[in-house]
Amino acid sequence: MMFPLPVKATAAPTVLRGGATWPWYLHYLRDPIGCVIAIQERYGSLTALRPPLRFGGPRRTTVFAFGPRQNEQVLGHPEVFRTGGQGIPGPRGSLQSKLRQGLTRMKEPKHRSQRQLLMPAVMKGAVDRYVPAMQRIITEELERWRAHARLDMDLEMRHITMRITGETLFSEPDRDSSLKFGCMVEEWLRRNYTVGATYFPVNCPGSSYRTLLKYAERLAGVIGAMISRRRAASVEGGDFLSVLIKARDEGRATVSENDLLGQTAILFAASFETTATALSWTLFLLAQFPQIAANLRDEIGSAPAGEVDNLPLLDAVIKESMRILPPVALTIRAVTRTTELSGLALHKGDRAICSHYLTHRIPELYPNPNGFVPQRWATIKPGHYEYIPFSAGPRQCIGPVFATRMIKQVLAAMLPRFGFRVIDNVRIDRAFRVTMVPRNGLPMSIHNPNEKLRPARVLGNIHQMVDLERVH
Repeated sequence: MMFPLPVKATAAPTVLRGGATWPWYLHYLRDPIGCVIAIQERYGSLTALRPPLRFGGPRRTTVFAFGPRQNEQVLGHPEVFRTGGQGIPGPRGSLQSKLRQGLTRMKEPKHRSQRQLLMPAVMKGAVDRYVPAMQRIITEELERWRAHARLDMDLEMRHITMRITGETLFSEPDRDSSLKFGCMVEEWLRRNYTVGATYFPVNCPGSSYRTLLKYAERLAGVIGAMISRRRAASVEGGDFLSVLIKARDEGRATVSENDLLGQTAILFAASFETTATALSWTLFLLAQFPQIAANLRDEIGSAPAGEVDNLPLLDAVIKESMRILPPVALTIRAVTRTTELSGLALHKGDRAICSHYLTHRIPELYPNPNGFVPQRWATIKPGHYEYIPFSAGPRQCIGPVFATRMIKQVLAAMLPRFGFRVIDNVRIDRAFRVTMVPRNGLPMSIHNPNEKLRPARVLGNIHQMVDLERVH
């Protein structure tokens, strides 16, 4: 039985079969963002790739569905287009499989129950209480920097966001424990997205898949020790881990011991990874557009100390950065039952891929889409499925308030103290893992804030994403 979703008429989808699909599957393997750009340019907003070969089992179609209309159909109906866990499933019952059982993978009504349980920790009132800790952590990290030093700012942003996440949302006691745990979560995610583990999931000596499973056991052991320490301390708190442990121990919200493992791993990753990536790209853009950086520095300097809520240029810079270089550039959903997507029949097990990156580049919504133009936000107000840095629909991210406040606090602390410049002739290429990150980090020099800095000449496919020619 078909389950059509309410949509307007659209152009007929393109369906590729057999040998015609191989180049696209290989392109996606090498460069997912480049692949979706090329598919949209060649075929339009809806393209289906049938499996090139069939060795047994169901035939799984991959559908590339781009634009607000397709976003609404896919992201707005999680009962039909199901979110998955992060990374590789792992053997049934393994610690790898348990670590993937975060909020995104849960089915209703469990998802709704645990989402409601966790939401108070990232609402405005709670986030306001985190601000002193955020400011202290940021200050401590910035005191390590010296003018004219060269730093990998992507790594620095990860350290700051790991600390803030660890010490606010998980009540980790200090810098070392937050960074140690954050780096373990980051390494576990990285191992989930290696070619060997993804395309050769065989548990044999020397395989990437086996090393992933072993690393998952180590990470689960660390999380288990965190949970045990928190229980032994008998201190109630409003952070994620305390809330989940209390719910489990009281038998509420159907929280299992496996949920404690998975939620801790996935929530920690989600809380720092996307925010760190957003900060890295924002610093890159401000370094390449020094006049915007100077204007923003003046705005921050004219505001009361610590004030970040009523700074229109700061708001616009963050929105524009997350538009042009969204940390989450793609979303993959699994089809749960026979349905229809803009006239294309889909079946259980098929995959639908939506693109935040392409949605944010629709010229009718965002003129000069590859231009970094913060002032556009004074006159535009895109719809719910037209601007999706935190996704959209019932399963959208629970932490945009927390993430946005963290980004604002970091920028408001950094810009009055330092100027930033990308190292000349460095390659800035994208890599797509959990988020779209600078593949080789972000090497920058830091300067006194009053120095006149010129934009760097950079190499790499960043030029496909951002118009940098006019800044020179």
